[in-house]
Amino acid sequence: MATALRKNKQQNFRGKNLQLFQQVSPKMVDYLKNKTAGVEVASVNTRAGVPTLTYRQGNRHVHLHSAYDPVAEAHYWAEQAGQDDWQIGVIFGVGLGYHIEALQRLYPDRSLVLIEPTPDILNATIQLRDLRSVIRHPNFSMVASSDTTASALSLFENHLRSAVIKGRVAFLTWPPYRRLWSDFWQQVQQKVGELTRQISVNFSTYQYFSMQWQENFFTNLRASATDPSAKSLFPHFMGKPAILVAAGPSLQKNIHLLVEAKDKALIVAAGSAVGALLAHGIKPHLVVSFDGGPANYYAFTNIPTDDLVLVYSSVIYPRIVAEYQGPRFVLGVDIYPFERWFHAQIGHDRGSMASGPSIANLTWDLLRQMDCEPIIFVGQDLAFGHDGQTHAAGRVELNYGTDKPVDPEDEAASKAFEWVEDVWGNQVRTKPVWLAMKIWFEQRIYAWGRGKTFIDATEGGAKITGTKIMTLRETLDRYCQTPFDAEKAIRQTYRSQKDQFDSLNMSGKLDTALHHLNQEFDDVLKLCGEAVETLRALDALNRDNALTESEFSKFHLELSRFDSQLAAIDAYTQFVRPAIDNNVAAFDAMSIRLKSETDLGAQGQQLAELYAALFALTKDTATELKSYCQLAVEMAGPYSPPKLVTELDAVSLVCGAMHPYVNRLKELAQMPVESAEWAEVQQMHEELGKLAAQINQTEVLRCFVKELVVLKSTALQELKAIQLAVSTEPDLRRKAEYLANYHALSLSVVEDALMQVRGYSKLPA
Repeated sequence: MATALRKNKQQNFRGKNLQLFQQVSPKMVDYLKNKTAGVEVASVNTRAGVPTLTYRQGNRHVHLHSAYDPVAEAHYWAEQAGQDDWQIGVIFGVGLGYHIEALQRLYPDRSLVLIEPTPDILNATIQLRDLRSVIRHPNFSMVASSDTTASALSLFENHLRSAVIKGRVAFLTWPPYRRLWSDFWQQVQQKVGELTRQISVNFSTYQYFSMQWQENFFTNLRASATDPSAKSLFPHFMGKPAILVAAGPSLQKNIHLLVEAKDKALIVAAGSAVGALLAHGIKPHLVVSFDGGPANYYAFTNIPTDDLVLVYSSVIYPRIVAEYQGPRFVLGVDIYPFERWFHAQIGHDRGSMASGPSIANLTWDLLRQMDCEPIIFVGQDLAFGHDGQTHAAGRVELNYGTDKPVDPEDEAASKAFEWVEDVWGNQVRTKPVWLAMKIWFEQRIYAWGRGKTFIDATEGGAKITGTKIMTLRETLDRYCQTPFDAEKAIRQTYRSQKDQFDSLNMSGKLDTALHHLNQEFDDVLKLCGEAVETLRALDALNRDNALTESEFSKFHLELSRFDSQLAAIDAYTQFVRPAIDNNVAAFDAMSIRLKSETDLGAQGQQLAELYAALFALTKDTATELKSYCQLAVEMAGPYSPPKLVTELDAVSLVCGAMHPYVNRLKELAQMPVESAEWAEVQQMHEELGKLAAQINQTEVLRCFVKELVVLKSTALQELKAIQLAVSTEPDLRRKAEYLANYHALSLSVVEDALMQVRGYSKLPA
């Protein structure tokens, strides 16, 4: 009990602990200063002469440490907990901190994040024990809250965001806390898992498309540098209702009502929802589109853009910008460091939106920053419709197979999806990417939505926690009754901003910044070349087994210096490093293993391999990025792509030339294959390779066809399987058969993709 704590003869350490907390974590002091140890907590002396705590929960009292020897108990637990290879330990339960001290003693290089759900215990702890050595440890931090969502958010955002992705986190529980607060801890871990899944979607997408985005960025620069920032729109819509229109299947239920909101709310189409709106005669005030992949281009191919206002990021697919006829506003995204950095160099503060799994998430953040009130979701199902539909009619989409209706009775398909609560309190099926979007909305509404109103007027789909569930009819009648001219405000802002930009010599500033960046890419390549020379000298010593301890230290220092010099170059930190970050994580893991290696020869070999891989990857990436930068330098004006039909015709001709070779391969595979026949097989294979190389050099292959083939994953998997079979098959006739099948399938998927591109672009076959 609290009185038991006051009567305890031990010294009171509260003041000293709080004084140190004030230096390292002022928020912790604010959290604790008005709280005292409650009646549930009592101090008890142990046989070892140090205190333990008991916690009363209902009619039971639970010891938070051993009643005999808390220090020995903590040491044994810490030894067991540290056996696995983790770098960040999330420890549920502070107690009196004995186990934390033991972990810090045994594993001083590892980081510890403490989770404490009960302020009573924390107050008792800082009173009874001198924790200053724990608090001042460089790898120590704490999250103290009885709110599971707040704990999970703080833990993830402040401590785990990058570490979870790299698989270096262990969740450890001090045993008494598992008995007392298992539900709390389970909910925190579940929420962290949801956040991890959401960020994993973003991270995987970033790693997959990183170079594509950077190429798009440089290609779009001549246009995006002279387009106004969407930040200029923010002051005009503060307190105004905004309707975020997505293309979920429930949009069919109430899209007709949006006509009434034209002059009483800001109507914003998230990506491909613009097609459904226009099909119903509704022109949105803004169309938001950020996707850098070529699939996004098709959403605009049959839409008259001259009367639509676009909000975009400079990593968007370049054909969209090049062919867009209406006003354009540009806005950054927080995961593109190169975009934010570069525009700062030319004095163009474009602001940024929070990244998310979907364009709807980014659009929500745009409306949040506009300070719109309320923000109304329409068509935001995040789940399959009752008939298995994924999207509303009228949405422009590619037939990738992923958006096909799902049969509700298909048991095999059902296993690939998850069930969540819908807006009516029932269960509805969703899939991982939609679930990531839902979690993103819920976490941001919780973190950033205080005092704001968010209404889900979708009238179907998954429930988004933090929103009011209303019909669109009810929402319009209650919140969208005061007229205002959104279109006029947007177009006046655009004209005034364009006039200002014309007087700022943005083109001249852009040229200067590009030339400087181009030089920095040369600096990166020069450092990589110098590092390779150093590695050659190290390799020579490794081959001769002549490496000494002093020479190893010298090489290690020299290579680390190259690494540090790279980190001082903006072209590396803002462009190259984000593109290779996933690989750098693997290098970090190799560095950790290098530290534990005791054999000098093995150390030298690992050091050479580590840095050879790092600098080779850096060189290749910097070379490619420099080519994009050079392209932007040489551009006379905004990007103007070659006619799509010209490249399609050229690729079709090459495909036609491939058919005779494929047919001859099939013939050879049907006969006994001796040396003469095998020589002809190899000749056919080489000729097909040359023709394929011609296709690979075209933009239509790289940006359109390749994307379609990748998304047609069954064909891609089959091609990979055939490649493996070719490399391992000893029989020449079977080998010839595999090669024939490989080239026939490759040709088939490319020609199918060409037909799809023509179809979506409404080009003649």
